[in-house]
Amino acid sequence: MNASRTRHLRRPVAALATVLALVAAAPAAHAADDPTPSVSPSVSASATAAPTATATPSATATPSATAAATPAPGRPAAKSAGIAPAGEAPAGDDPSQQALRPTSTSTLAVPVSAVAGDHVDATLTVTSDPGTDLTGTAQLLVAGKAVGKAVDVTGTGDATVTLPVPASVTGTVGTYELTATFTGTPESIDSAAGAQPLTVLPATLPWSLVDENGKAVTNPVSSPEVYGHATGQLPGSTVHAEVFQDGKRVNDDELGELESADVAADGTVDVPIVTPVLLTMGEDDISKDQTFSVVLVAEFKVDGTTLRSASKDLTVGGLKAPIDLAVDPGPYRAGEGVENLVRVSISWIGFTLVAEPQDIADMIDAGELKIYVDGKALKAKDVDIETADDETAVVTFAAPTTAGDHTVQAVLEETEPDFRSASEVGHFVVAPSTFEAALLDEDGNEVTEIHRGQKLEAVAAGLLPGTKVSFVLHSSPTTLGTATADEDGIAAVAVTIPSDVTAGDHTLVVTATDVLGDEHVEKVALVAVVPVDDPAGELAETGSNVAPLVIGGALLLIVGAGLVLVRRRRA
Repeated sequence: MNASRTRHLRRPVAALATVLALVAAAPAAHAADDPTPSVSPSVSASATAAPTATATPSATATPSATAAATPAPGRPAAKSAGIAPAGEAPAGDDPSQQALRPTSTSTLAVPVSAVAGDHVDATLTVTSDPGTDLTGTAQLLVAGKAVGKAVDVTGTGDATVTLPVPASVTGTVGTYELTATFTGTPESIDSAAGAQPLTVLPATLPWSLVDENGKAVTNPVSSPEVYGHATGQLPGSTVHAEVFQDGKRVNDDELGELESADVAADGTVDVPIVTPVLLTMGEDDISKDQTFSVVLVAEFKVDGTTLRSASKDLTVGGLKAPIDLAVDPGPYRAGEGVENLVRVSISWIGFTLVAEPQDIADMIDAGELKIYVDGKALKAKDVDIETADDETAVVTFAAPTTAGDHTVQAVLEETEPDFRSASEVGHFVVAPSTFEAALLDEDGNEVTEIHRGQKLEAVAAGLLPGTKVSFVLHSSPTTLGTATADEDGIAAVAVTIPSDVTAGDHTLVVTATDVLGDEHVEKVALVAVVPVDDPAGELAETGSNVAPLVIGGALLLIVGAGLVLVRRRRA
């Protein structure tokens, strides 16, 4: 007989008699094999083996945190240790000498939540009467099934052991029901702890950008219907988006009310991300692309914690207004109407709107759409607008009086907010009404004094390419040659002064007929010199050996002589 039982036998006889009377009056209390527990809803629940006879308060189960003991799996219900059923005396024992059977209570403590992949321990505390030898094993159960290895329990009166939660539980997001049993020696001290929930939270929040059809969206965002699609989250938790620009969170006043979404049973959620796209309208320059950083935040109701995702950049294309400008390159006569076909469209986040001709006219009248010629904006009153088709306007203005190449560009300018869009630069040509002409010697020097038989080069510059040019010596008209202006507007031909030219004043008449059919004339005054030692009028020896002029070298010298060479570039 151990010391505990000896102490029980020393208790006053009156107390023992009272207990035996209660047992006799309530036979049902003798049954120690009722496995039904009474579990408290508190954070930790305990189970106590129902005693067949007890005299101390510690052996009575409390309804808030204890439940009746159940036999360990695979073991029969514990039998009374020396206490006979009501109306029967224990065989071979004196009831007054019968030892009271020890019992135990098991309480399981489990964290409310854990992050997937982290190590988690549950704690089982076994409590019995003071001095009771607690020797046995503890086993963790998930959803009623044993998991992990049994852990040895040793102690006197009470014992606490750690039960590691296996990775099969902590590695998967979800909520699990954990229980534990204590199997001791003797069987009467077996007990089971009530169920406790453990919620495993996700360690990360993976997500991607998708459209309303669930298809991946790439930057820049081309549609306002954008969602953050997250996976692997705790069902029932809530996810919302937070938006940042230049490292600062965008105020809720600017964003409006961002919607949140609940995680579905399969752990997925689609969070609307629409408002950030609309933010570009509030920028100072809405034509610029705007970049936002978006973070998803999951909120877990079980413990009030949150989980933030990695950020993703959303590049929202600015408002664009492409302007198509088609310019007839000409050539035009000075003052003639230059025709431009102008088409303006508005493009933003996947939508395109083409302005009608009247809209274009209204924008020009309001000074929003401007026509720049050679970098200077024309006044609205100097621009005529007609309709080419439903989407194109014919914008016409007077050609500049200066001959040569000119530029034209259509520019859309707005303020509040600032906005600017420009077409490509177009080119057109204005035909010259005058040009330069000269006779050049073999060194490229301009010649005004000529001699019979002299070999020179007749040159005209500042013409439209393709202009036909004739060189005629007057007063008795003698054609010296003809040429066509090249792409640089230069016409040149080698000529020989007639041998019968008379001494005195002459004129070189240069006639240019351009591609418009316009004829322009320039005259060069010349003086013919006949040597005094040649009474017959024959050419002096000094004028007969002039080498042929090289046209390429002569063109370079024209510039040095002060002739204006105008390059023409056709659009």
